[in-house]
Amino acid sequence: LLGLRPDEEYAEAGKELDRLAASVPKSSCGRGFQKGDVIWKCKTCAIGDDTCVVCQECFQDADHTGHDVSFYISRATDGGCCDCGDESA
Repeated sequence: LLGLRPDEEYAEAGKELDRLAASVPKSSCGRGFQKGDVIWKCKTCAIGDDTCVVCQECFQDADHTGHDVSFYISRATDGGCCDCGDESA
């Protein structure tokens, strides 16, 4: 394929797949919150929308160092959804 040994071709193909995956825009999370879930609010990231919240997983996957953050525990069984990746939120 590339004129390389098979193991080198696999390594090159893997690098190309990683590069392509990194260039694809992330989709929105939309995870629905349930009673007892930790819900994070980052005022620094939520520019112009003070209702924007994210789930525990999305919060941990992003770097909020130095940001104005708070959290609360959902008390409802239908407590909205994670806004991570939602450009309209």
